[in-house]
Amino acid sequence: MRHVILIVLMSAMVLVLFGSAGQTASNWLSILPLLLWMLLAPTLAMVLPVQRTSGQHRSFASLLAGLLFLASLVAGFFGAELVISPGS
Repeated sequence: MRHVILIVLMSAMVLVLFGSAGQTASNWLSILPLLLWMLLAPTLAMVLPVQRTSGQHRSFASLLAGLLFLASLVAGFFGAELVISPGS
């Protein structure tokens, strides 16, 4: 969590120091760590050992969390579509 806060603060600091000229750098500071993690995470998952736990409740909780996330995404996009006017 601290890393995310640090990334946001660095991105905001670039905008404060350089204004609109720093917009591109600020965008890359926000996106690049996420892109790198998307490449690194599957590689780490292949290399590092994983401890398996047996438990039906964990898989059910994961399924429930995934469905809740999907429902909130859909509701958020539909809500934004209703509030934000087209072409704005």
